[in-house]
Amino acid sequence: MEMKNWFECWNEEKKIRKAIDPKKICTFGIAPLDDALIGMLKNDLIVIGADTGVGKSDLCLNIALHNASQGKKVGLYYIEGGANEAIARIKWKFLCDKYYTSGLTGVDMDYRKWRMNLLDSENLDKLELECILEMEHKLKDNLDIYSFEKDFKIINLEQSLGWFTHKELNKEVALWETKVDVDLIIIDHLQYFSLDNPKNEFQEVSQIVKKVKEITQFYNVPVILVSHLRKKDKDRGLPSVTDFFGTSNIGNICSVGITLCPNFSQDRHEEQLYPTFFRFVKSRTGLRSNMAMSCNYDLRRGKYEDNYVVYSLWGDNPLKESMTYQQCPRWAQARMRAVPKPVEQTPKESQKEMEWNE
Repeated sequence: MEMKNWFECWNEEKKIRKAIDPKKICTFGIAPLDDALIGMLKNDLIVIGADTGVGKSDLCLNIALHNASQGKKVGLYYIEGGANEAIARIKWKFLCDKYYTSGLTGVDMDYRKWRMNLLDSENLDKLELECILEMEHKLKDNLDIYSFEKDFKIINLEQSLGWFTHKELNKEVALWETKVDVDLIIIDHLQYFSLDNPKNEFQEVSQIVKKVKEITQFYNVPVILVSHLRKKDKDRGLPSVTDFFGTSNIGNICSVGITLCPNFSQDRHEEQLYPTFFRFVKSRTGLRSNMAMSCNYDLRRGKYEDNYVVYSLWGDNPLKESMTYQQCPRWAQARMRAVPKPVEQTPKESQKEMEWNE
């Protein structure tokens, strides 16, 4: 530890910033996140929180695939379902994309039936062969999925990082330094870490988050950490930073906090489009928590659409009407110029309990 003069800090910051290669910055592949955040800083701890069944795991897989296909090395820790489920979901994404863009018909594209080997189709078998070729072309060796049998603890995470590390001589100071050959680490999710003492659950979860933050700083690599939210009460609007699981100070430790929430009142079942609210509940770069973006999730293709709308929040609830072009922040205006605004549906009377501005 040492004290530094401000001028020394000024020059050091410039040196570090100028050394960043913009081509190596990881992005999300999700329009509202990339527009607002631009990318991930090397020492970012990005915590994504949502209730069960909202799509946290699917979002992580999309981010992993996006970065791997962009030539970034991704380490995926799919703790909840393991490596087999992760690759099954990834394969299904490629299959659905191929199926719905090829014009094929006659197959009941149901993920559960497919996992149970109930979809006996020559067309799917042919598509699977096409998918592996496409995955080899897009992903190459850029995606590693951690495989384990039982009990995943923070020490297992730390030890597994040896898979990506190597020693490199720093000629400037003539010392060997630990380098990491991974551009992004994704952990899904926090509540599946095994605890030494479950009675002190909140305290241990807090320590895990602190350890993960130390990893981002020591290895200079961004980490996306997924978390459950605390138990939902009937009056909660869009989740805020205080809704992260327990009292583990997640909001204080992370550099970026994002919450997801379904926009049930505008579900379009016939088109299999399901809008989701994204809210930045913690940001060190000036993003406001009093707004949220609603972006459609295309269930058939397992992807978010490129267009979205922005809402102002009254407390934790979105206003009835979305922001106009003039009201939107600049990063959203650029998207609105490029992509037509999606059609907003009027919530049905039977869904009044889901209306945010009732």
